[in-house]
Amino acid sequence: MSLDVIKKILLLFAVFAAAAFFAIAGREELERGPFDGAFRFRSPYWAIADDSQNVLLVDRECRRLTLMSSGGEVLWTKTGGRRSHGEAFEYYDTKFDSRGNIYVINAVKEFGASDYSRMEVLKYSPNGAFVKKIASHENCDFGSFLNIRDASGAALFYTCAGRDSQKMELMKIDCAANSAGGFMKIPVSTDNFRIAAGVYPGEIFVSTLDGRISRVVSEGSLETCLSSPPAPFPDQVWADSNGRLYFNSFDDMNIYRVSEAVRRAGFFFDGESGVDGKDVGGSGGSSFEVFLSLDKIKKIVGAESYFFKWISVNGPDEITAVNLSDGKILSIRPDGSIAARITVGSYSAELFAYHIAVWLALAAAALIFLYFLARVYYTVFTKSTSIIIQNIAVFTPILVISIYLTAATIYNFIYPKYEDEIRNKLLTVAQAAGALVDGGLVSAINSRNDGISSAFDQLGVQLRGVLNENRDVWNAKLSVMAFKKRNGILHVACDPIGNYLTMEPYPYAIRAHHDAIDNTKVSGGKFSDPDAEYMTAVAPLKNAAGEITGAIGVAVDYNVIRELDGFFVARVVRGIIIALAANFTLLILISYFLFVSLRAMRGTVKQITGGDFDVQIPAGREDELGELGAGINFMTKSLKEYISKIVKLNESYYRFVPRNFLELLNIESAVTTKLGDNVSREMAVLFSDIRGFSAMSEKMPPQQNFNFINSYLGCMGPVIRKNGGFIDKYIGGIIMALFERPAEAMKCSLAMADKLAEFNLQRSRSGEEPIAIGVGIHFGELMLGIVGEHERISATVISDTVNLASRLEGLCKHYGAAIIVSGRIAENAGAENYDTRPLGRVMVKGKKDPVDIVEVIIPGLDGCCKLKSETKELFAAGLKKYCAADIAGALRAFKETLEKNPADAAAALFAKKCEEMLRNGVPEGFAGVDKLTAK
Repeated sequence: MSLDVIKKILLLFAVFAAAAFFAIAGREELERGPFDGAFRFRSPYWAIADDSQNVLLVDRECRRLTLMSSGGEVLWTKTGGRRSHGEAFEYYDTKFDSRGNIYVINAVKEFGASDYSRMEVLKYSPNGAFVKKIASHENCDFGSFLNIRDASGAALFYTCAGRDSQKMELMKIDCAANSAGGFMKIPVSTDNFRIAAGVYPGEIFVSTLDGRISRVVSEGSLETCLSSPPAPFPDQVWADSNGRLYFNSFDDMNIYRVSEAVRRAGFFFDGESGVDGKDVGGSGGSSFEVFLSLDKIKKIVGAESYFFKWISVNGPDEITAVNLSDGKILSIRPDGSIAARITVGSYSAELFAYHIAVWLALAAAALIFLYFLARVYYTVFTKSTSIIIQNIAVFTPILVISIYLTAATIYNFIYPKYEDEIRNKLLTVAQAAGALVDGGLVSAINSRNDGISSAFDQLGVQLRGVLNENRDVWNAKLSVMAFKKRNGILHVACDPIGNYLTMEPYPYAIRAHHDAIDNTKVSGGKFSDPDAEYMTAVAPLKNAAGEITGAIGVAVDYNVIRELDGFFVARVVRGIIIALAANFTLLILISYFLFVSLRAMRGTVKQITGGDFDVQIPAGREDELGELGAGINFMTKSLKEYISKIVKLNESYYRFVPRNFLELLNIESAVTTKLGDNVSREMAVLFSDIRGFSAMSEKMPPQQNFNFINSYLGCMGPVIRKNGGFIDKYIGGIIMALFERPAEAMKCSLAMADKLAEFNLQRSRSGEEPIAIGVGIHFGELMLGIVGEHERISATVISDTVNLASRLEGLCKHYGAAIIVSGRIAENAGAENYDTRPLGRVMVKGKKDPVDIVEVIIPGLDGCCKLKSETKELFAAGLKKYCAADIAGALRAFKETLEKNPADAAAALFAKKCEEMLRNGVPEGFAGVDKLTAK
């Protein structure tokens, strides 16, 4: 290779590296087409305007900051999500100073954290260049610039506070010195503060989430100026250049202007009778007036719905906000006219040139890469190169494309069905929830003040109950909210999570929300808010009279679906790659013969890449080419079978191996299980058995036997899973279940007793005799693992704990009890919360150490159990004497117990033992331990 060729290659590589780096650095420009000059808003959250009517927009989950002219021309844009110096992570709040400089409260989250770790104040020049980090507040999760106007323009103000702080720290920024310091403390807690406004020097007013506008009198005291009720519930408050106060209300969606005389007087007022019931300053007897009514705002925004979550005010007293209902930016003059309306931005010539340059860099890098690839292939096929390498060079891209197309075919066939299944399940849950939730409670919620009403509390309980507090696998990722319409605008009546305030407008509604209320229709769809994208289903809510009062929405974060999608795709692709790997190896070994018949095989490969797995190469050759054809046929069949197995396996294997079992073993799939997988941990083991099952089985024909046992197990299985357990195995009428917490096992045993009562009621109605069961529970160390041999494996549990739980179940018949638990269960499951009595200490067959056993009494089971509960103290006293070798005293207690409850088998058993010892003498060293020889 000559020196000139080497120089040419190095030059091309340097150009490739530079172009690729430039394209990667500007990769966000590649999200839109090369000639697309439109700047589209993505989940716009808020906007502010400077005195020159330039608009600063925050969107893309608060991670993009864009400066635009009033006409929508993008002057510059910055992207967050970064933690480096001079960069922002989230644009929590923004503010202009009088010179057009931009101040940002940068909210920083550490990797993997859910809360903010610190708040920083960053300053940028009007052209977007970073100037300085003015302040940093550690362990702070709240920061906000205030609508406090300084006539000199020399200072800005912001608040900051740590978690659960009872006072807001008001900070003052010296714009010239680029420094910040404490100014005063506002006596409002972080969970009650909304925003502050006013004129400096002068008064500062605070809007709080309890429905008040108050004046800061001093550090430590507030003077309430307006409260709701009776006034409309205030949301934000801001001041114009003259110090006149404005506020908006979600109650009626109006924007109000406070009387100047009232503001200066600072007295309490209610919006009806002026200050202290007097007319103030010629205000006509009213403390405030409607500045912009709902109807006028609708006319301004040109829509039937609007929601200004954040409102800012600039020098000319224009208010600027994002209408979250349609994503438009609006600036409104003091007279109520439109100063600017921005629907979509447009890039400046400079930014559009940069956009084109990024695309050109990508194209240049791609062309250079293709040139190098072509040179490699040219060298392979024109120089003295092994035919094996040539065949690999040919078939590698073909097989890779085959894998990709096959995976894409499978994905496009299966994933839409999976997404449809999730959508249908959401619709089912929403429809069922609509019938369970009382729509009359929604009717009672009409104002932000109703967020502390009993109707709101009841509605929240019902909404959480619909999803069982998100405690189950099926509902763990779901969320639910109740909505209602007011003045044609959808509001959140109740959000159990608390992301939305009571009666806060809901700007992210889709057609399904309106159809549920307007057309009594259950439907769903997708929507996005500034945090994420969701799939939702919405159903109407009705009151007792059958009237529609609102809607209930059940939603799931779409990222959850994407994660499952990614998991599915990874498994499918992995399976296909494994299946093709073996055949690819075979292809390499016989590549010489494949090269000879390449043309004949090409058509077959194309059909496979098109997803036709039924194609076959005709048999008939006995040489190596025939073997190759058979190999490709086998590959096609293997692909088809493997794909089918993956799909069916995902649908069925959890019915044979409990999901919980695999999770405890840290096994992702039953496919990856292997002999010897095991884990050791403490768990509760529950055994239950049907009394007299063997005798019953002998009297029934086989089909009736199976019908009976399956109906019984079908009742008990859901009860066990609902109470946090999972079934390890069935042995005839015996159920063995495992629980991670003893309290869950104890609770489950009582739930099984209740379910058995329902089961017996059905049997009696069918003319069949009721059945009885015994339940034994023990808590201890056990080993879960995979046992067997290479041809047959099984998931099982090995432990003395299992054997003891089985023995305890067998003791139920011996003591005439329904439920017997070990002392360890009683200690760890809160036995004091249940009706129990001790049964002493026993040494079961096969055990060296005695075990404390306790009977769990079910008073409602029958009359005997009720009497057991009434005599348990007497029985316990007798048992105590029995263990202390006071046999005569114990016999008296047991006989007295039997007099009150003749059917008490345990009392009768102990009385008999006492009589035998009184006749034969008390054994030496007797400590009340009963040795049982039977299992």
